[in-house]
Parts: sequence; C-alpha cells; structure tokens
Amino acid sequence: MVRFCNESGISCTAYSSFGGGSYVEMGRAKEADSCLTDPKIKEIAAAHNVSPAQVALRWGLQHGCAVIPKSMNNERMASNLDLFSFELTAEDMTKINDMNCNRRFNDPGHWCEIANNTFWPVFE
Repeated sequence: MVRFCNESGISCTAYSSFGGGSYVEMGRAKEADSCLTDPKIKEIAAAHNVSPAQVALRWGLQHGCAVIPKSMNNERMASNLDLFSFELTAEDMTKINDMNCNRRFNDPGHWCEIANNTFWPVFE
C-alpha cells in the first residue's frame, strides 16, 4: 500500500508506529509485540545513539510516510521530533523490513463496525 501511495502521489500516514502498546489493554497484543523491545531495533538504536522509538519513526519517514507518534511525556515528545539528526543505513532498513510478520494491531476491519455501529467498507 505504501508503495502504491508513493507511486501515485498520495500521502501515506503511519499510525500506531510502535506496535502493541495500548492494544495490550484490549487483549489484541502482548507487551513483547512492541517493536520498541525488539533486540534488532535496540541494536540499531544503540549504533546511532538514539532511542528505539526514534528508529521506528525514522524507518517510517525513510519509507515516505508521515508519522504521528503519541506521547504525553515532554522528553519523549522532544525525542520523537528529533528524527533528522541521523539516517538509517540501507542495512538498517533491510533488518527492520525483514521483521515484518504481517500483523495489524489497529485493524479497521475489526473495530469500525463496533465503534460506529454500522458497517464501513474500509478495504474497498
């Protein structure tokens, strides 16, 4: 989908960029599902002297997506904005790309009808 959007001049926005997080409370994810705890992400973050969150957000940017992280913590908000002081290498990008497990936490096909009390054909 991202490739299609990029090739078609359509802006793509990444939502819930860190994986699991709040979905743990809903029983749709485990704490270990967050990319922020993944050893590969931590290794890349250490190599660039940045946080795992910055790595995840930078990966989205380098894929041509706008990213919208959520935080109420001032330090994390500042960190989330500091994404242009480093760049992930092609090797970093490949390592992260290879982590794909084809899993969605925020699946509109699941929650749209529940939240809006009506069917929304989000995939058509």
